[in-house]
Amino acid sequence: MLAAESGTWHNFYLVGAQGLRATASVPPSAISSAGTAAAVTVEQIFDSIAIRVDGPLATEEQFVVDWTITNLTQHSRMQLSDGALIHWANGYPTPPTPTRVSP
Repeated sequence: MLAAESGTWHNFYLVGAQGLRATASVPPSAISSAGTAAAVTVEQIFDSIAIRVDGPLATEEQFVVDWTITNLTQHSRMQLSDGALIHWANGYPTPPTPTRVSP
């Protein structure tokens, strides 16, 4: 060890080296899913579903789902169209009439 090197940096280096050699154990999470679910709004749940849609793969798919959340007296509509999943709460538009085009 050089005379100019401080003990703090030396310990920092040794702890980092030990961490690379040993397998790091991650402590279990104390977050409960029940507590998290109670803190999330319906819109946030629908948004989290929407971001998981593979747009290019879902471009040919279409559907409409009407939701009634009874404990919130809320009505929502979720629609997949052109690869995008969108939703409305209370006051949603009427769904388009499905049409089939044959070649």
